Amino acid sequence: MTTGYIYVLSNDDMPGLLKIGMTERSPEERAKQLFTTGVPSPFKVQRAMKVREPLKKERKIHEILSEHRLPGREFFRVELKMVNNLFDLTEGTEWTEGTERTERTERTERTEETEETEDKSSFEEIQFEGIYYLENNDSGKIYNTKHVFVGTWNAVCDDIIWESEEFRDQHENIREKTEETDIYEATSRANMEKISRPEECIMEGLVYRWIEFETEESETLIEFQTLYDTFVEWCVEMPVDCWNWKDNIPDKKGVKASLKKWQEKSKFGLEYGKKKADAGPNGYTAKLKFNLKLI
Repeated sequence: MTTGYIYVLSNDDMPGLLKIGMTERSPEERAKQLFTTGVPSPFKVQRAMKVREPLKKERKIHEILSEHRLPGREFFRVELKMVNNLFDLTEGTEWTEGTERTERTERTERTEETEETEDKSSFEEIQFEGIYYLENNDSGKIYNTKHVFVGTWNAVCDDIIWESEEFRDQHENIREKTEETDIYEATSRANMEKISRPEECIMEGLVYRWIEFETEESETLIEFQTLYDTFVEWCVEMPVDCWNWKDNIPDKKGVKASLKKWQEKSKFGLEYGKKKADAGPNGYTAKLKFNLKLI
């Protein structure tokens, strides 16, 4: 099982934006590597943690904060407090400045042919316009997932200068296909916009991700207890500990509240009674039912 760091970086010349990513090197080195000639001021490490399976943890945090993400980049327009809340709920060891540094030897510029055979451990997986690429931690150059050199960042690191038109065309073709099935257009994005408390954001975000991947909307009703039990099993299998609940079990009231919000916005709507005698299509308070089917 790999270990590495998840980190949060800020930059004085990018107010309101935070870069959230992962690296197998020290967060300090990663911040220095991003301070290129096109960036006016250096990045600052706001927080970092040493964790197991850092890529999985990074991706899960990105999913939860997807509504705050700049398209195709690892930059998020989000308050540090909310990100810290996610880090607080993530299993790992806190990083402090000056610790866990890895010695780094300066490498001379290599030819393009030599770069294609570089040590693959020096690459970091990144996203550009929703497509995964590999960025060399030493040179900053961009490769596709087959470790073929495709280009470099422009001066402000917001676009790729492609090595050839062929790579640009490949990127555009993949991007078009990705947009057709973009999972971030799920209803969770719209429903999370009005949430102000980080704890509620995490809970509702997790419930909506579970609904998206593990269920289908259905005319057939299913009782809350069955849904809750399945949701708990799904949470236990997740690579990131995005909760801080007693005995590691999701808060039942929070899950029910999130499901009710989903049901209200579904095509079926939500109608239930307080008592069994007043039960509606979705049952009654003590025994709610939802228009979902487990898949």
